[in-house]
Amino acid sequence: MNEQERGQDSFKTVLSQLALVMMGLVAVVLVLMIAGGVSDKYYTNQQSTKSLELDKQDAFAQGLTYEEYLRKRAEEEGLTRNEEMPPAQEEAATGEQTAAATDGLDGLQPLTAPGQVILEGPTPVVTQEEMDILRTKAAVIHTTMGDMPAEFNVDLAPMSVKNFFYLAEKGYFDGQSFYRMYPGAFIVTGSPTGRKGGTPGYWLNKEFTDLVPVAGALAYLPCLNEEKMASEFAIFMADGLGFGEDVTVFGRLTTRINVAEKCADSPATQEGYTADRVYITKVEIIDRADLPNQ
Repeated sequence: MNEQERGQDSFKTVLSQLALVMMGLVAVVLVLMIAGGVSDKYYTNQQSTKSLELDKQDAFAQGLTYEEYLRKRAEEEGLTRNEEMPPAQEEAATGEQTAAATDGLDGLQPLTAPGQVILEGPTPVVTQEEMDILRTKAAVIHTTMGDMPAEFNVDLAPMSVKNFFYLAEKGYFDGQSFYRMYPGAFIVTGSPTGRKGGTPGYWLNKEFTDLVPVAGALAYLPCLNEEKMASEFAIFMADGLGFGEDVTVFGRLTTRINVAEKCADSPATQEGYTADRVYITKVEIIDRADLPNQ
């Protein structure tokens, strides 16, 4: 083989190697593009799932089904686009009204969630007639994990019990999540924000009952410098947890404490907030005589 032929073979080898390198680079680019597309799709799906869950929580906070919530939002978006408002909606709302997003963290106003229906609260006095009626009532707390029947201590915590029935009758608890879980200790619900401090739109003066929460106890959690209470309450699953008058015990589960334990066993974040949504579907007010025995 002469010098010219060897030079040609060497050139062909270089070209072949360059071609292989180019093919490798193209393959790498294709793999990255495919991986990026899969990642984008996964992220989009995750965002869609999160958005759906947030929409459902907003629906629950407003006392609407998911379908009703979607229709309402579509109507509101239509009004925004047209910049028109029916005269009836321009009138000032009395009694209950729709809340704007408020933080309430400065202590100047109760903490509420965007779009939440604001309640005025019960009258701050419990008459003897109301006491007699409240003594005949009980409740069943229906949840996604089962039902929990409860009775109430009207004599020691009349305002707390009146407030609980008021909120139940308004459907306030419907869809409220158990947002903090302490397995073997207690679970917390009653905040429309899904975090500590949410209210129905009002506070009440805290009641002192001198009762220490034991297994099965229902107790309001204090707010606003420990001087007020609103709607957040805990269901206790054990005795001797160190709580005293800082919580207001107003009732107890008569049976099925295992349902609270099932709620508490749901996955939670490191901070104690629920990772999977576990919530109250409805608080049903019943006659005390109809409380289930088991």
